Amino acid sequence: MTHEGPLDLVRQHPEIAVDLIQNTLGIDLPGEVAVALAPTDMSAVVPVQYLADMVVLLSDATTGDPVLAVIIEPQLRDSETKRYSWPVYVTTARRVAQCPAAVLVARHLAPSEEQRQRVTSCADSVQLNLWFDRAITASTAAEVFAG
Repeated sequence: MTHEGPLDLVRQHPEIAVDLIQNTLGIDLPGEVAVALAPTDMSAVVPVQYLADMVVLLSDATTGDPVLAVIIEPQLRDSETKRYSWPVYVTTARRVAQCPAAVLVARHLAPSEEQRQRVTSCADSVQLNLWFDRAITASTAAEVFAG
């Protein structure tokens, strides 16, 4: 199959995305959703400045290789807009620092592919925060996802 094959299929039948999301990723969607193709250009024509409050880079003392970028963002009030800027901070810090990944990998807890998929497909900020808090002190990746 060529690179264009799956794209042509979805272009002709965008509702396939609903089946993929529900059946492959197990994400629940509302009973009825409207499906439409959206623009594919992800360029930032008008640059937007995103400034984290603080970023601390942890590197291997011997090799100098980056291990983890820690983004410090004290929140004095709940801000709905932060849900949209935090992912930008994370992906940008990871790209700039060339860190291998999130807290589990940095702590050498080796998440399974299923656990990694749970994290990358999760849109629930409460659940992500719970896993993050557990990942800081857990002895194994299984402890992070228990319960």
